[in-house]
Amino acid sequence: AQLMNPTIDTPQGERMLQTMSKTNIFSGGQLVATVNGVLNGSNPNARILEIGCGSGQTFKQMARVCKGRGRDWKLMGIDQSVDSIRFARSKLEEAGADASVYQLQVADIDHGLWSLQDGSFDVVYHLNCWYFWKDVEKGVQETMRVLKPGGTLITGSKLSPIYDLFGPRFPEISKHFPVLENKRGPRAEHRDLEAYEEALERCGFSSVVS
Repeated sequence: AQLMNPTIDTPQGERMLQTMSKTNIFSGGQLVATVNGVLNGSNPNARILEIGCGSGQTFKQMARVCKGRGRDWKLMGIDQSVDSIRFARSKLEEAGADASVYQLQVADIDHGLWSLQDGSFDVVYHLNCWYFWKDVEKGVQETMRVLKPGGTLITGSKLSPIYDLFGPRFPEISKHFPVLENKRGPRAEHRDLEAYEEALERCGFSSVVS
């Protein structure tokens, strides 16, 4: 539960958010570099969305890139957890991030990103996020809706730490990960990733590359 919706005023929630920050430094940096490479300076007014910004570690790195683009790139971060947004905002303020390049708001993709207009973003990205969705197909559809035609979705995803964390207890907590298979085993991570990629293709994404 603290993975999905950390409560900042509890020791468990605080510890979880700090752990997220540490574990996402490297992978978040890779993801930000990929976003930067996709845009490649070709869009002077890029609009970027992070779904599930969590502790704000990756978001903070992306905000630096946006500032380096002369503040013409704008960044939006959303998360279903009010406390995650509070935590991320405090860390951005501590780091002296430029508030003119970013916005943070509470939004739950499972209930629809109703506050975001169709075709709003050139790039949407998320890191270790999609397997928390209750309905991966609906989440992918919402992602497609808010992307501009020809826009790009970038997904950073590592499932094995989830399986390793819970081990044989995974079936007990599988209700928190309804889009994953309940039974673990050989190639479990590959099967789950393939299911996600198939949902992307069914919803109209082309050139899906792992």
